[in-house]
Amino acid sequence: MVGSLSAGLLLADEAGAHLPSVDDFLPPEILFQGTPFAINRIILIRIVATIVLLVVLGVTAKRAKLRRRSRPLAGRSRVRSRLRARQGRV
Repeated sequence: MVGSLSAGLLLADEAGAHLPSVDDFLPPEILFQGTPFAINRIILIRIVATIVLLVVLGVTAKRAKLRRRSRPLAGRSRVRSRLRARQGRV
């Protein structure tokens, strides 16, 4: 294990380390080259993902339905029963 690790380090040292430059992290522009609005493939994927997300959320919101509860909440039933009791006393 140690022998293979040292052999790998020796090969890396002989070949020289390749340090990434800024150009390695900035792919070429696809649309609007040379303008402040240049779009590369990373930005294009972000735009497509945002559009897909908005479509999914829009369809989900459009299909949403509000339902009435078959049974009222516990707090409301107590309030109603107290009001009915008060009205009976008067």
